[in-house]
Amino acid sequence: MKRTGFLTAAIFFFLIPLAAQETGEFPGQEPAVEEELPSETNDTDALSFDFEDPFTVEEESSGKDSLPFDFDDPFALEEEPADATEVTDNESLPEGSSSFDSLFEGDDMIEKIDEETADTAPQEDFLTSEELTWGGSFSGSFDSSWNWEDLAAEGLDFLDSDSSALTAGASASLYFDARPDTDFRVFGKLKIQNAGEDDTLTSLAALAAGGDITANLPEGWTSAEDEEGNTVIYDAGGNEVLTLAPEEEDPAAEDEESETGTPQVLELSVFELFSDFSWKDTLFFRFGKHTIRWGTGYFWSPADVLNLTAIDTEDPTADREGPISLKLQAPFGLHNGYLYLIANEDIKPSEIAVAPKMEFVLGNTEVSLAGYYQKALVPRAIVMATGFLGKFGLFGEAVVSQGSDRTFVRLSKDQTAAEEDEEDGLETVLDTFTVPDRPFFSATLGFRRLHSFNEPKLGSLMVVGQYYYNGEGYADSTLLAPAYRLLLNPGENGLTISDTEAQPEGYEAPPALSISDITNFGRHYGALIFSWNNIFDEDLSFSTLFISNLSDLSCILSPNLTFTLFEKVSLTAGLRWTFGPAGGEFTNPTALIAGDTVGGGTLSFTLSGSIGGGSF
Repeated sequence: MKRTGFLTAAIFFFLIPLAAQETGEFPGQEPAVEEELPSETNDTDALSFDFEDPFTVEEESSGKDSLPFDFDDPFALEEEPADATEVTDNESLPEGSSSFDSLFEGDDMIEKIDEETADTAPQEDFLTSEELTWGGSFSGSFDSSWNWEDLAAEGLDFLDSDSSALTAGASASLYFDARPDTDFRVFGKLKIQNAGEDDTLTSLAALAAGGDITANLPEGWTSAEDEEGNTVIYDAGGNEVLTLAPEEEDPAAEDEESETGTPQVLELSVFELFSDFSWKDTLFFRFGKHTIRWGTGYFWSPADVLNLTAIDTEDPTADREGPISLKLQAPFGLHNGYLYLIANEDIKPSEIAVAPKMEFVLGNTEVSLAGYYQKALVPRAIVMATGFLGKFGLFGEAVVSQGSDRTFVRLSKDQTAAEEDEEDGLETVLDTFTVPDRPFFSATLGFRRLHSFNEPKLGSLMVVGQYYYNGEGYADSTLLAPAYRLLLNPGENGLTISDTEAQPEGYEAPPALSISDITNFGRHYGALIFSWNNIFDEDLSFSTLFISNLSDLSCILSPNLTFTLFEKVSLTAGLRWTFGPAGGEFTNPTALIAGDTVGGGTLSFTLSGSIGGGSF
């Protein structure tokens, strides 16, 4: 009954502005830029169990006083408007730049103006064009790296790396935009890129199974051999995750006699395909596959459960794939009402996801109230805000959910299996469990500062910072290493009873872990990026990215220096240094996967280049 009431309230909530506009209560003005929010929230400190549980280890505050450094202002940033010309801090933009994302020039495949201009003002989407507009971009690159896998190892030789690799790639995006009528538009975007492998899965399985990738796949995952003899791995939903040629089945083994590599294969995929149409210039629709602007976070967006992929913290500007959905937009005055309906394959009508949002413009601040409901997932209530404080852009979002979709781990009461294990290295037995009926809270705050010098040769500066309180995170990070092991060895779950004759009446198999269940394992996170672009007449750029799990104090530091040799050719030299306590989330993930919690941090030196890239 509670979920039915939530759905009824959400639909009623969305229809208010439409009814108001039909009765003439609001002046007919152009709508503001649409901003979307993410969704995920928790307050895990309230859990109570009879046995040791990660949520009851210690009381932690989500406020700024819990951080090891002081914040004068709450971290809060504004999500960039879809139309770059609407940025209010114009003098802080670099010369010749029209958007915040332009500061990340290089490998970005997608032109920012192509698909998001529709979100600025619905009426502008339907400007008639007699010709079909085509465009896109091309990116050519090579990446070489030298890696040191354990900086704490004895006899470490920086002149001799543990491993090295060289990869060349070519990718492109193509889009078309057709506007045959004043109230109808069709947009599509295609991507052509290297057929990538899932590096996380490859390293997880190879290390856990001694090089045999298919020996210990996560529960529900399967493998099969295709007609060409390749090993194809599928996830629990039957989706193809990884294809390995016979010689690639042991990525941990090295053939020292001959290394010819694997020929590059390009794949074509449909990234977006949707149409825009309207009803009486009052209600605006978008239907099809498209990225959803839902959330304000730059590095993390806990409220965004609509898009198919989460933000990549180390590449936050990368494109994210959206689902097939129906979006309804009802402008009223300067404000907007939205409703998203998302239907995945093989579901019942009652299982459609519903996500309403109200967006209000209050001076130089935009505040959004949103909700999310789907029968199979926990409901969420969301608050988002963006604005400016002087020349600082601010953003924030908060999410409250009734329950969690995550599968959690805890120490098992019975550690007999670990005590008796002598060969496989099982040190800790874990149970898995879910929490479907208690509230969780998550929030994020961030800031942005853009500045262009009066002297053009000095270029421009950008700083972005964000703090993330992960209500579904653990107070005790010591469970992370055994959680990785359990991911690949689900039979070691302390609640598993494999003998069917010994199973009691009503026995249910414990929930299986997924990779997302152990990602963002901590409770507090922070990230900062500093970028100095177009130094010395656009020939030189420098950036540094810092990411930290503030709960276990593991960190990633990644400085990069880019030099433009001449037009269409540039080189980038960079380091990626991970450090922190042994067993920390970011300190040495490879060692964690292998069950080694005593290893030190890692170091990688990269030399990459961009060749012949550009838009057309």
